[in-house]
Amino acid sequence: KDGTLLATASPKRTLIRVFETATGKQVADLRRGMDVALISDIVIDPNNQYIACSSDKGTVHIFSIGTSLG
Repeated sequence: KDGTLLATASPKRTLIRVFETATGKQVADLRRGMDVALISDIVIDPNNQYIACSSDKGTVHIFSIGTSLG
């Protein structure tokens, strides 16, 4: 929401990577699963503490990233 983080999916969509927008530094590497999937949504909560993603596998994954940001 505040634009300080950017989340992307890896080419196989098994990993969600989180970057600081100011520095480009990767701050988290989160495993969504082992199977290739189509990620339909990635959202970051307003406090930059959690990331959620959903896929065509019918799953929603929620990750805590608060501790990853040191």
